[in-house]
Amino acid sequence: IAELTHPDDTPQNDRIRKDLLRGEMPESLLEKRYLHKHGHPIWVRVIAGRGGVLPDGRAYAIGTINPIEDLKQTERELDLTRAHVNAMFEQSTIGVAETDLDGRFTRVNRRYCEILGYSPEELLGMRMVDVLHPEDRAVHRAKRERLLRLGEPFETENRYVRKDGEVVWVRNSV
Repeated sequence: IAELTHPDDTPQNDRIRKDLLRGEMPESLLEKRYLHKHGHPIWVRVIAGRGGVLPDGRAYAIGTINPIEDLKQTERELDLTRAHVNAMFEQSTIGVAETDLDGRFTRVNRRYCEILGYSPEELLGMRMVDVLHPEDRAVHRAKRERLLRLGEPFETENRYVRKDGEVVWVRNSV
């Protein structure tokens, strides 16, 4: 099996072989690459059943090997999508923020911080209502509760109170 193992997975393969030679069973589930006879890698999931050492000193393992190339391709596509979304989030020229269900900021972009005059670290310790003008909080809460209850997005114009106390009008799509 060693000659079929992808070079990047050789250390993992060697560790498993040493475990078997010491009489220890390797992890029962792992992912690795084998080399196809034409040289390209094939991702597989190995489910180990049992293993040990033969009388002649060779290590052996019995288990199943299932191809997971489709899964790996999906993971690669998901990683690219995440990178794309992250780039759009961070590079947007409009302020973008994410909150949890309690309205606490979980993520803010650079532009959002500029609008409010807070650092990302400061905002991540706050809730949306903390930066809303006191007179706009009740309307925002009512619309937010409707969003959480019915899943209805909303747009609103309201005022934020910047860190320096200045009031700034914004249009929010939530």
